[in-house]
Amino acid sequence: WWWRGRWSAVFACGPRRSCRGCLLWSRSAVRNFAQSRFSARQKGRLLLMKVLLFDDELQEKQALFKLPELTLLFYPHADDVVAAVRQQQPDLVLMDYYMQARCSGTDAIVALRQHQLPVRIVAISSDRDANRRMLAVGADDAVPKTHLRAYLMRWLESVLRARQAHAPTSDR
Repeated sequence: WWWRGRWSAVFACGPRRSCRGCLLWSRSAVRNFAQSRFSARQKGRLLLMKVLLFDDELQEKQALFKLPELTLLFYPHADDVVAAVRQQQPDLVLMDYYMQARCSGTDAIVALRQHQLPVRIVAISSDRDANRRMLAVGADDAVPKTHLRAYLMRWLESVLRARQAHAPTSDR
């Protein structure tokens, strides 16, 4: 077809609909995103971001979340969330509310805030009330699970743009 080779996106709500919220980036969009970051790699600054994902359902869908310059570590439960965050020192923590463990998402967020760990926490749940509860106890942002990949792409791009803007220039 005539649109092959151009920027493409897949919409979860159907082929004819174009809902901004359910935008899933295709391989060509991810490749274009990676090529736009090539100049930073050429200058010797490899910018990798580390994200911890505490969820018992999304671990089976790891292939959906492979993005350039992103290290994503999956944890099926949040029982040892403080130790994991201290050991890994992530840039972002994604927390689900319902997990098959002793510790729920709100308990994990309370534990992280009590230890005053400098990390951004995003509540990810399909249930709006669960996201509101996690925001009330200290989460920085809330995203439905269906929009998680698009959120990660936007977050990664904005952080990398900010890091490149504040990086010292030695090209003179």
